[in-house]
Amino acid sequence: MKKRIIGIGIGILILLIFIKWSNLISHLGLFKQVSLYSLGVGSLFIILHIYLKSLRYFFLLRHFHVKVSFIFNIFVHMVTPILSRFSPGKIGDSFKVLLFKKDKKILSFCYIFERILDIFSLLVISTLFLIISKKYILYLFLGALIFICLLLFLIFGNFEIILNYLLKKDILEKNWFKKNLASFPKHRLVTYALFSIIIFSLFYLGIYIIANNFMRGINILFFSSIYALSQLVGIISAIPGGIGAREITFTYLAEELLRIPKETGGVISIVILLITLVIETLMAVIALLIFWLFKIKKHTQNIKNNKFTRLVS
Repeated sequence: MKKRIIGIGIGILILLIFIKWSNLISHLGLFKQVSLYSLGVGSLFIILHIYLKSLRYFFLLRHFHVKVSFIFNIFVHMVTPILSRFSPGKIGDSFKVLLFKKDKKILSFCYIFERILDIFSLLVISTLFLIISKKYILYLFLGALIFICLLLFLIFGNFEIILNYLLKKDILEKNWFKKNLASFPKHRLVTYALFSIIIFSLFYLGIYIIANNFMRGINILFFSSIYALSQLVGIISAIPGGIGAREITFTYLAEELLRIPKETGGVISIVILLITLVIETLMAVIALLIFWLFKIKKHTQNIKNNKFTRLVS
């Protein structure tokens, strides 16, 4: 708990440094440029992104014949995004493993597999800018990130060792992850990879529509690649939610490569952060309210059933 608090504190400190560096306070007037129409349309794409991520997890579970309620699956994915904001590398998403009362081994594998798909999607989208443009400065930057990602994957490739250590139990056998992965036909792995890229593309389309209030003539592929790269930095930084590290990276790259002034880039990154936070918070609150109302309804129904049983008897 202390480490998490320290991590959040570091994230807030980096965010404050970013606000100072980007002269954000003196450019708050730029926030007025956001139109309600673009905000609404962009938010819909972000919500669709979250919904499709829940659908991906649902189908992963179905592959292993794990049956879960479609509605409850959506409910879980409405709650977990905001939790991931307070955990390094967004591992707060793993809370879904606890919420589903099913085989923890299968749930854990599906969670780890979708995280790998997320990283893969970010790496693919990040390279788009390199392929299309001649901004060679990014090669070194992205190369270092890929190297770190591969290094982390090699270190933590034996996921069962890490999970057994965290759970304080030897419940996962050797090569558990590789055996489960081998159960997927190659064409299905390709399908999941492509689907994941589409999921993230919808998110980037959403934030691009919102960010377009502050910039004109910027290619959506360039914008998406740079933001994906900044997300990778946020994940690798191990700062809860990547807050601060992601915003600094995006603003710096936007200024260096897209010629977007750092003040404007700073406003764009903060607007995206605030909008995604609001969406995730509202979705979590709505999900909890629905769950609470459903629980009250079920409790009321049980009381009525008990009264009817007593009357009959």
